[in-house]
Amino acid sequence: MTENSFDTENYKITQDTWGEIGKIKGPQNFFWFIGSFIDSPSLAKRDDFEVKYWEFKKGEEYKHKPKFQVLCTEYNFIIEGKIMGRIGDKKGIVLEKGDYIVIRPGEIVNLQQVIIEDVKGITIKTPSRHGDTIKNETIEKLLNFEK
Repeated sequence: MTENSFDTENYKITQDTWGEIGKIKGPQNFFWFIGSFIDSPSLAKRDDFEVKYWEFKKGEEYKHKPKFQVLCTEYNFIIEGKIMGRIGDKKGIVLEKGDYIVIRPGEIVNLQQVIIEDVKGITIKTPSRHGDTIKNETIEKLLNFEK
């Protein structure tokens, strides 16, 4: 065995297969970088989950519409900063560094209503189903979904 390989009974990993380096895509994929929607054959093309990195600046005008997932469960982790949003009929929910929230299918949310401090986070959705998120103005109007 060479210095750059690792063997077990079940598999062999060589230096050529240790990892994959890529760039997080810009606005066309909203920083999603793992999921079923990845165009090329890649370790990042997955059907079982998808991952997004996101960030917003304090005071930034961001038009995040209320949304819900049809089949997916969404996990949001706050890495840095503070935001205020709404989950169903619960208004003014503040999430900050170290907090997480699990959003189940059918729960209507708008987490980024107010950016209190510059914020960075990670979202994981499972399974990866492109088009599972429903965002439209009808949701907002029917539920009187205001700040």
